[in-house]
Amino acid sequence: MFRFLIVLLICLMPTVVWSAPQYSYPTKTAPVAGDKVLIVDSQDSWRTKNVLFSSFGSIGTVVKSGNYTIGSDLASILFGGVVFMTTASTATAPAVASGHNFCVKTVGNVAVSLDMNASDRMILDGITLADGDKATNTSRAGDMICCVYYSTDGLDCTSGTVLGGHWTDGN
Repeated sequence: MFRFLIVLLICLMPTVVWSAPQYSYPTKTAPVAGDKVLIVDSQDSWRTKNVLFSSFGSIGTVVKSGNYTIGSDLASILFGGVVFMTTASTATAPAVASGHNFCVKTVGNVAVSLDMNASDRMILDGITLADGDKATNTSRAGDMICCVYYSTDGLDCTSGTVLGGHWTDGN
């Protein structure tokens, strides 16, 4: 009798079904500026947010045959671009700002320097240089230096040469 009552109680208990709201959104393989997109963030309790998609455009590269202030003709170069230097010359970094990251590479056996803004410093391959110092390559084709924003004081740069050397402090 006792078993019968338990079975009867279980059968008579209300069933609760939990389900998450279901949404359907159009899918787009190539969003453009102004499109709305949904994002979720684990740091925000996985809440869904509707945000506008912003197009960053092409980061790009530039080829220069003389002294050049990085980003002076194409600002996006400062945010992931590459500057190819074809003659002995100096590439000058503008005042450091958050998000700056770029590379300078030589085309041909040319002496190239990367000069910092007078009030900014460079950490060159782990060594902190003085404000306004520059890094100079080994005058070989393919020498490259890449810099990323480190702090409001300057950039952290890593260099390399075809022969395995590094750019040096050119003061």
